Amino acid sequence: MKKFDGGAEATLYETTFEGKPALAKKRAPKNYRHPQLDERLRSRRTRQEAKILRAAKPEANVPELYGETKYELIESRVDGVLLRKRLEKKGGATECCEAGRQLGLLHGAGIVHGDYSTSNVLVGRKVTVIDFGLGSFSNELEKRAEDILLFKKSLQAREDELFPSFAEGYATAMDKKEAQGVLERANVIISRARYAQR
Repeated sequence: MKKFDGGAEATLYETTFEGKPALAKKRAPKNYRHPQLDERLRSRRTRQEAKILRAAKPEANVPELYGETKYELIESRVDGVLLRKRLEKKGGATECCEAGRQLGLLHGAGIVHGDYSTSNVLVGRKVTVIDFGLGSFSNELEKRAEDILLFKKSLQAREDELFPSFAEGYATAMDKKEAQGVLERANVIISRARYAQR
């Protein structure tokens, strides 16, 4: 298999599944961890990610899970460009609005991404959310707000320009009062961080 991409948690390889383009996501051993602990962590995180993908698929645009082994997931390959790259050009408000809507759909289904940034959103025929390696099942307000903040921070210099579109999209996918509560909590976390820095 040809290496496609790599991160801290896992490495992606190009492959096929029943003749369809696919990606294999493998969690390799970490030599700095005790072997038994390493095995438990890799196995548990692989199972958790598989559960999240299955639960998310009917609700939002995410890769389809084709299969899994103890340390590996086989997912559909989604063509597109990372939102991070797309935002290097002008525009992007429409894509950010849809990224907000997709996160709202996930939160509405009780799924927190854990690393929701412009590097984990693909723009192609659809806006697709990828990499649920740090995801969890939770309706906790604080965790949802952290997803919002991670995305906001990833907009960098274009935050003031694009975040309102993201927030608008988020609010369309959830109960308005619930969405407002999450966005307000995100502001509280920002205020808390600023106060701590004084």
